[in-house]
Amino acid sequence: LTALPEVPDHVFVLTNAEPEIDTVRESAALGVPQATILASRCGEEGAEGLVRQERLRAAAREGGVRLFGPSSLGVVNPRTHRLLTANAAFDAELLQGELFVAS
Repeated sequence: LTALPEVPDHVFVLTNAEPEIDTVRESAALGVPQATILASRCGEEGAEGLVRQERLRAAAREGGVRLFGPSSLGVVNPRTHRLLTANAAFDAELLQGELFVAS
């Protein structure tokens, strides 16, 4: 993220839980206000996954990053034409409107 020419206003991370924690910390250090996390190996994997998930949430809280996830398919905001999702249902042209979807 530090190599980008500008600080993004939203980071969408698709990887397993450990790199995501570092990415959320890096996002916070840069001042990125929000991140969507499509994670694996989190709460759905029992006690060990819950510990990873809490570490991810703690990194977001400590850095002031609004976190969508860790098992989020993304964010869709037709008003601003923001389409940050891995959901193939949104591969068509996004019409402008008043609906917001967080899945």
